[in-house]
Amino acid sequence: MTNKKLLIKTTILTIIQLTAYFSVSYWIYKSFNLSQYHFIYMITLQTFLYMAVSPIPTPGNIGANEKIKERPSVQKGNTSKI
Repeated sequence: MTNKKLLIKTTILTIIQLTAYFSVSYWIYKSFNLSQYHFIYMITLQTFLYMAVSPIPTPGNIGANEKIKERPSVQKGNTSKI
């Protein structure tokens, strides 16, 4: 029962966090005194853009991916790569 409450709480907090994160572009849009698009439209547009761009590897993430690939050998007891 406790895990269900924790799951619901975490889900709600994540939705709030992502809404705040994706709403930044809306508030910048509003700061230019524009009003053609609604809040929900801007949030969904920002969400689709985030989902479209997030799988693209960036140079800063390449090193992290290589370190993650090395971790299984460390777990097997091979510490020569550390």
